[in-house]
Amino acid sequence: MRWKDICSNHQLDSIPKALVILIVTILGVNGFGIDVDEDQQLREVAYERGFYQHLERRANAESDGTAGGKTLGVPLKRRDVRSSLTEKEYGVWARRQADHLRARYGDRSSASIERRANGTAWLANHNTDSAFYATIGFGTPLEHYNIILDSGSADTWIASVNCQTGCNGVKKFSSAASSTYQNVSPSFLVQYGSGTASGSLGRDVVQMAGYEVRDQLIALVDEVSHGLLSDPVSGLMGLAFKGVAASGGTPFWISWCRRCFKS
Repeated sequence: MRWKDICSNHQLDSIPKALVILIVTILGVNGFGIDVDEDQQLREVAYERGFYQHLERRANAESDGTAGGKTLGVPLKRRDVRSSLTEKEYGVWARRQADHLRARYGDRSSASIERRANGTAWLANHNTDSAFYATIGFGTPLEHYNIILDSGSADTWIASVNCQTGCNGVKKFSSAASSTYQNVSPSFLVQYGSGTASGSLGRDVVQMAGYEVRDQLIALVDEVSHGLLSDPVSGLMGLAFKGVAASGGTPFWISWCRRCFKS
């Protein structure tokens, strides 16, 4: 009897795949009339029918939204909305937050907390969004200048009265007019992607939005690359960390923060 006669009239559909493969193997071992090509073809048909039946059952389950007789879903939970807390619960939450802050920053009594200053530094657009500048005070008495705020550098420098290169038309700082200026010997050179600025280092009062550092390291530049400065800007303040400072000095914002935490 030929194997294809057994599989006629779709009898293969009613036989489990594993049983079909076992029968094919036994027939081949015992020399029944089945050639290699027919055997391989039947194995592939049995595998494909079982595989696609599995895919069909899975697709039907997913389309019905069920799998294994259970509805698929994700449990949802309502968040604890802060506005729903009672006044008593707010008090507990506030005390917990206060304890956390004391543990992290130290216990400072209200008597020792002093408000240093209050002010706003308005930013102005410069050269069509290429930079922003703010008004910053230098020296004693304070003289105000428009200074670019740069988040990619950490040095603070301003054009000095001795600047002859790249400083035409800008307001310049005179160290002789400041009673608190202290000269620092090393020379200064900083390089940016758009040019360089060079001069000498010193220390003086620097104030921004009412926040003041009395001995901030600054550079008075006497030579600036063409196009780096233009009216109404007189210098640059870096807002990055000390590691990128060409002068090796502490940036203004870090100096001010340290002064506050020491007191």
